[in-house]
Amino acid sequence: MNEEARVVAKEDGLLWLVTQRQTSCGTCAAKKGCSQKVLAELGAKDAHYIKVDQHPEMQANVGDIVEIMVPGEAIVKGSLQIYSLPLLTMIVGAAIGDGYAGDGGAIAAAIIGFCAGLWVSKKLINQDANCRRLQPEIVAVRPGLVTTQAVEVR
Repeated sequence: MNEEARVVAKEDGLLWLVTQRQTSCGTCAAKKGCSQKVLAELGAKDAHYIKVDQHPEMQANVGDIVEIMVPGEAIVKGSLQIYSLPLLTMIVGAAIGDGYAGDGGAIAAAIIGFCAGLWVSKKLINQDANCRRLQPEIVAVRPGLVTTQAVEVR
C-alpha cells in the first residue's frame, strides 16, 4: 500500500512525516448506515505522524512530499492481530464459560477473553513496532514547498 506524506522534520538520520487521514466515506453509497464512518469520526481528526529511516539514495528535506510504501505483510499481520485475536479469545472464553457456568458464565468469560485478546494484541503490535521488514519505507521523493514554519512533532 502506497501513500503520500509530507516531511515535517529531520533528526539523526530519521524523517518525521505527516499523512492525512483518508477515508472513502465521501464516495460510498452506504453513507449513514456504515460503521466505518462512525469509527473514522471517533478517531483522530488531525494528521498522523510517522517516523521513517532516511535512506542515502532517497534524500528528502523538510517540506518535500514523499511516497511511502507500507509492506503488505505489515497490513495483514496487523489486521489479524487487532481484529482476529480478540474475536478468537472472546469465542474461546465464551465456550469455556458456558461449559462451567452456563449463560452468565459465557457472557463474563467472553468479555474477559475479549479484553485479554486486546491486551495480547497490543503487546504483539508493540513488539513488532521495531521490526525493520514491517516498517514503511520511502519509494519516491518530490520536492515540495520550503517552509520556515516550525512543526511540533507529537
